[in-house]
Amino acid sequence: MWRAPSSGSCPSIVMCDPRKDRELILEAVKQDWEALSFAADELRGDHDVVLAAAMQDVRALQLAAPWLQEQLRKLRGGHLSLEEGLALACERGPEYRDDG
Repeated sequence: MWRAPSSGSCPSIVMCDPRKDRELILEAVKQDWEALSFAADELRGDHDVVLAAAMQDVRALQLAAPWLQEQLRKLRGGHLSLEEGLALACERGPEYRDDG
């Protein structure tokens, strides 16, 4: 039985899905951006997780949550840095709709 570290996001007595453990995934993507492909959907939309992966290789954005990819496409012409664009897109969240 896999047990989350006591300092992790899950209590140590509960069996957790490692793909949902933010600290574990964040450390994994810092070592290899392709680890983002193993992250749970909600972490593929997490600013820090996606930024850590994308700073290694911009191709990591292809593994980001679909809603985040769409937000970044909408922001593309705004002359924002990768970090600024991700921060704004994540702040808006998946429910944001720009009806023009």
